Amino acid sequence: MIPPLGEIQFRDSHRLVRTQYRPKAIFRRVSADADLLDEIAFATDTSEVPSAAGLAGISQRELVFGIPNAQIVRDAFRFPGDGGRFHDRDRGGWYAADQVHVSIYEVGYHLARRLQLARGIEVEDQNYEYDDWQADFHASFYQLDRSRRFQKYLQAEPVPQCYAEGQTLARTLLAKGANGIVYPSVREETGLCIVCFRPALVYRPRLTESYTLKITLEASGAFHILHNRK
Repeated sequence: MIPPLGEIQFRDSHRLVRTQYRPKAIFRRVSADADLLDEIAFATDTSEVPSAAGLAGISQRELVFGIPNAQIVRDAFRFPGDGGRFHDRDRGGWYAADQVHVSIYEVGYHLARRLQLARGIEVEDQNYEYDDWQADFHASFYQLDRSRRFQKYLQAEPVPQCYAEGQTLARTLLAKGANGIVYPSVREETGLCIVCFRPALVYRPRLTESYTLKITLEASGAFHILHNRK
């Protein structure tokens, strides 16, 4: 089932990244003089072209250099981890949400799940530091909704098995030259999420805020997420 394709204007999206992965040189907000900022970014972006190791699903030509915060974009694609809803271990993607609280809940769910798996279900608090990276998207994206025909791509559990259908869809769309997918949040009913397959389409990535996420895990298996702006 190939979803419909449409032009999107997805502005000020929110992607939470652990603060420990913050690049040494960052641009928090884009200045009014975009040309000057690009020159500064090019002069300070001294990262070498990464090796091909671990990049089986993406070519070096696709990775971005010489733009503000290029490293944070590259890392999203270079380090796919064990895969996710719409990417596998070969190639990462830039995931984001339309509202910061949606990103917080999406991230918080996985943090709570890791605590449950690592330490058993018990009453526990744990703090995590995250940066809120905003970016804009203006391109053609495939679009999912909550209708029955797309439900298999938006299953909440079990993780990671529920990602299999979405990963298959992503590989199919990538072969067709797709830019990415817009889809309803699985963890927060009011949210809208995006996964971008192309590094060059992550427009104006900038660090805006930082948050402390406090995950409270209860004996029943329930969890709570509190967040404070730093």
